[in-house]
Amino acid sequence: MFALLLLAAAPSSSLTDCMTAHLVDADKPVLARWYALEIAASPAAEGTQVDAAKREAADKEAASVFTRLVTKDCATVAKPLFAADSQNSFREAGVAISRLAAREMLASEGVNRAIVRSYVSHLKREDFAGLMP
Repeated sequence: MFALLLLAAAPSSSLTDCMTAHLVDADKPVLARWYALEIAASPAAEGTQVDAAKREAADKEAASVFTRLVTKDCATVAKPLFAADSQNSFREAGVAISRLAAREMLASEGVNRAIVRSYVSHLKREDFAGLMP
């Protein structure tokens, strides 16, 4: 399902805006954790071990956030979209939650520093000598 969400068309801006506006602080670590585990469990991260129970728990938490956002917080925006085309609207809502999760993951304190620090220590200045004056 995760791959389908990322490959789907861009979400309706009104639904995305609503979901973004109603995301509460408690949702942010839930979405960041879910996103990180889904990325780690994907074929792109071959060889990465993900605890199945932790992934299942994160999936359930993310589903709860998604359900609340679409059926309660953004119901007035989502209802006409779903009435017009439920398949695409559900996909659009899924893309919106995936994008929110990615944003929250990258905005988590220290994530970008940790990502950069993880490979920078392995760089050798001499490998880049031909690029420098």
